[in-house]
Amino acid sequence: MSNLLPKKLAQFTALFLLLLGGFFVLIMLNIALPYLLPPFPTDIDFLANKEDYLTQDAFYMSAFYTHITSSCLVLALGLPLFWPYFLQKFPLWHRRLGRYYSYLLLFLAAPSGLIMAFSGSGGTWAKVAFVCQALLWWTLTAQAFRLALAKNFRGHATFMIRSYAFSLSAISLRIFSYLISYLRYQYDIPCPSESFPYLCFPQIYVFEAWGSWLFNALIAEILIAKGLIRLYLGPKFN
Repeated sequence: MSNLLPKKLAQFTALFLLLLGGFFVLIMLNIALPYLLPPFPTDIDFLANKEDYLTQDAFYMSAFYTHITSSCLVLALGLPLFWPYFLQKFPLWHRRLGRYYSYLLLFLAAPSGLIMAFSGSGGTWAKVAFVCQALLWWTLTAQAFRLALAKNFRGHATFMIRSYAFSLSAISLRIFSYLISYLRYQYDIPCPSESFPYLCFPQIYVFEAWGSWLFNALIAEILIAKGLIRLYLGPKFN
């Protein structure tokens, strides 16, 4: 018995994921936009938790602005690349947007993320998580791009799924953070907490840093194993 989902269900799933992804991209744009508008605040959200020497460091801040801008573009560009209708009807634009996605990620988003990773919050293990994430993100995308040039389309699609799973880790990180905050609120757990130290910073941030991309990587491998590449992208990718 085939492990493939029925074609109609696969098409519905693809459309649902496209709309869901668009919703999350809008959320990320809403988070990033305040940083990019005058007076370019450094005392809100992410930057509010950073030491003054970092927010006054031109090199770090350049990496930060590069990362949030290019990562939002990467997220947005990735959406139509996984839409079967777009691939079938507009193959030229699929290739063009794929190049933009790859160039932005390889030359801007991943390198700037790597720079920021060395100054990440949560201690050494959280920094290691972010460094590994940036390096794997770059490597998976480079492999996807190389396979596209070699016209190995099935291999290209496989590594693009992995690449975009890592792109979505910024969203997963915020979802995990929200769920943990909700859990603490629901059960009235103060921080710092002697009873539940691992639900408080910095311990919980180590979990979030690793979990945000390991969870996405696991989901990507499940989708690949279930044969969704053949369903979504057609016989050309067999």
